[in-house]
Amino acid sequence: MAQNNDQARSIVHRVTVLSSDLTVYRVVLPFAATIHGELTLTEGDMILVTKKRADGWWLCVRLENLDAQGWAQKECLKAYQHLQWAGYGEWAPVPMGPKREPPPRRHSSMF
Repeated sequence: MAQNNDQARSIVHRVTVLSSDLTVYRVVLPFAATIHGELTLTEGDMILVTKKRADGWWLCVRLENLDAQGWAQKECLKAYQHLQWAGYGEWAPVPMGPKREPPPRRHSSMF
């Protein structure tokens, strides 16, 4: 798994993004493009999503070939690794679990 994370991070370095965070998706269901503008997906492909439509079609870029871009159904993808810009040309992995609220602050009493 660590090797896959390193691979995902190294591939993402090749992508120029305007956002400070992004999610890498793994294809879990193959998708065959049927019209121009769709992207054929093979199980195991690593994907970046650049646009999401409300009807479930996402604009995807295949990380192994950044020239390969097109629309695919969101049901074919599963979030693989969330990355956040760490500066100095580095992306840092962020846990994918639910966000946890910080513990309440305890106020010390001087009395």
